[in-house]
Amino acid sequence: LPEGSYALLGTTTIVTAAFVGDEGVFSSDCQLRNGAVFVGGTTDRRYAAQDDHYEISLSMNGGAQVPAGGGEVSLWCRSQVSASASGQILILRLGGFF
Repeated sequence: LPEGSYALLGTTTIVTAAFVGDEGVFSSDCQLRNGAVFVGGTTDRRYAAQDDHYEISLSMNGGAQVPAGGGEVSLWCRSQVSASASGQILILRLGGFF
């Protein structure tokens, strides 16, 4: 992104593999990052039934102040179980933060 102040809105869907032969509790989380810096995120923790899979929708927001020369924002997700994820970031340029 070019230099400036940005509002970020991230959404993701995590689809887990089936819990074959067992049940338990697992956690998933996602982060919005400005370079290597955490700027917003969310977590999900749930009970998983045996032989079931889950589709988890997560939303988060944050802000980024990008310096002269530009910078990068990204969306990172992880889960304790085998999963795939898709996501997107809505980025709005602002006049500044106060």
